[in-house]
Amino acid sequence: AGLVGSEMCIRDSYSLDNAFTAEELAAWAERVSGAVGRFPPVLCELKIDGLAVDIVYRAGRLESVATRGDGRVGEDVTYNARFIPAIPSRLTPTGDLPVPELVEVRGEVFFPVADFERINDEQLALGRSPFANPRNTAAGTLRQRIDRREEEVAKASASLAALHARGATSGQVERAEGRVARLAAEVDRVRSNMSRLGLTVHGVGARAGLEVATQSTGYDVLAQLGLPTSDRAGVVSDLADVTAFIEFYAEHRHDVEHEIDGVVVKVDDLGLQAELGHTSRAPRWAIAFKYPPEVVRTRLLDIRVNVGRTGRVTPYAVMVPAKVAGSTVEMATLHNASEVIRKGVLIGDMVFLRKAGDVIPEVIGPVVEDRTGAERPFLMPTHCPECGTELAPAKEGDVDIRCPNARSCPAQLRERIFHVASRGAFDIEGLGWKAAVALLESGVVTDEGDLFGLDAATLTTVPF
Repeated sequence: AGLVGSEMCIRDSYSLDNAFTAEELAAWAERVSGAVGRFPPVLCELKIDGLAVDIVYRAGRLESVATRGDGRVGEDVTYNARFIPAIPSRLTPTGDLPVPELVEVRGEVFFPVADFERINDEQLALGRSPFANPRNTAAGTLRQRIDRREEEVAKASASLAALHARGATSGQVERAEGRVARLAAEVDRVRSNMSRLGLTVHGVGARAGLEVATQSTGYDVLAQLGLPTSDRAGVVSDLADVTAFIEFYAEHRHDVEHEIDGVVVKVDDLGLQAELGHTSRAPRWAIAFKYPPEVVRTRLLDIRVNVGRTGRVTPYAVMVPAKVAGSTVEMATLHNASEVIRKGVLIGDMVFLRKAGDVIPEVIGPVVEDRTGAERPFLMPTHCPECGTELAPAKEGDVDIRCPNARSCPAQLRERIFHVASRGAFDIEGLGWKAAVALLESGVVTDEGDLFGLDAATLTTVPF
């Protein structure tokens, strides 16, 4: 592993092929059997719905922690590991097991469901919106720049000391003290959240001074070194037992302390793994059986529209909040007017709701037999709800309609400023949705170009 800026170059970390049906799982088993002459023992383990990480220990000491990223380059989050008890800072082998010279492990960072619920309770107590789901919350928490937050506290404390030294007014001192207290409280909150993150190790990469013959014995050795492994994994010898394992956890998936979205099946013998090899993107010796999305019923209260940064007008469903796949959902995109018609949903319908890929909320369709006659169809607006400009397709044949007022439509401006500040663009810390709205409403920004002319004096006039 090597550090490049704030990113970490890691050795190739392949994605897994997915199976969604018993037939697809059987086809994988047949390919493995054909390649090695028999169906070998396989390890079954839960597919944790968390954030994949790569962790390196050298001479027993933690050297680096990186997110998986694109499989080769991920974010360096080593600094944060000191606040996460689940990631050992040193390996502590038991018995006569020696400390390996080098071991690279892959694992999954997650929030236990109980801790996620406690964090959301704390968010609500602070008057903040709750987080959407454990996976995204774990990813966002792990990637927080605690070092930058600590630097902000140090700078604010130094400024406070300077105010005291020059005999500043009591009002100036009180404001500075309040800023230090707020920043310090935010650092404490992030550290507290990080301390609740869990880790389960599920693979070994580069290693020296550590020899194992099977995946399962590798897990035993990792556990002896003090690394957290799953106690819900098991080796089975035929496809029927694999199916039984999958079916058991499909029924008991919410009895597990963390979110899961399937079962991973791996050939247990590491020699056979090497023999089977990889395709260009996935190992042939493993497959992830993905559980179908959970489907719930809820009431469609309204269909509204959102205007995006490109002017695209997108209808979205507003529903009675419903718990699905581990989080509460009350809104879901409906993409365009044609999709609303295709799904056949009416405002007031009871609808089927799921999360596509257990992530994105999706309205499947109406519960027709529950209709009372009071339901009404959705009518796509003819004019922009934000600026009143007449809507039209960008070109003939487009299913989407757009607001052509690109320069002054408030909705498009908000979305563009928010986009410019995002991680994929200029990565401007502190410039989120609410800040974008405040900048526009105060008049200090009229388009995204104005961001580059802002100074501290101007920002102090904005009521955030």
